[in-house]
Amino acid sequence: MLPLIASIFICSACSYRFTNLSTEVPQELRSISFEAIYDTSRTVLPHQHLWEELQRAFAADGHLLVRSQGRADAVLRAHILSASVGPTGRAEANGLTKDQEKYRKPAPKPNQFRDLNLAGEYTQEELIQVAIDIEVINLYTKKVLFTKRYAGAEKFRSLHKVQGSSQYLLYDEALSFSFRKISRNIAQNVVRDFIVGR
Repeated sequence: MLPLIASIFICSACSYRFTNLSTEVPQELRSISFEAIYDTSRTVLPHQHLWEELQRAFAADGHLLVRSQGRADAVLRAHILSASVGPTGRAEANGLTKDQEKYRKPAPKPNQFRDLNLAGEYTQEELIQVAIDIEVINLYTKKVLFTKRYAGAEKFRSLHKVQGSSQYLLYDEALSFSFRKISRNIAQNVVRDFIVGR
């Protein structure tokens, strides 16, 4: 009987380390984890940039250790509510203010109009816009410690009209670079707002 009681006591003392189900809540948070990005925007974005930048920003700040969810005191959830990528700006000043001849006859395919801002206008600049909800949850009490909505936007050069087979790769690289910039700015703002505000 005595060995059984001793083993129960030892296991209960280790509950914080292995299960995060300890009944004693730490007086302050020491570590944080990050869930995979939840996206309901219906726009294809490189989610890993946001996930990486959030972790990088908290690690650089140093107030909280970045850990796996099984060992952390809190978890951060990021939800991409809306996102859009589309042409913006004025028509190019190189005389191409109307559809090119090759797009007039025969009827063009829909993907040939990705750079059209308005019917008949030609632009090579695009805008990415996102709205992201961030919340931090205490894994002991399940209480929401922080919640805020962030928005970001970034213009980038659309390279669809570049000749050659790599034009869509160049476009994807430009889009990815712009979303990483947005993600970095949002991550830094999250760290500032959460650390200062708590």
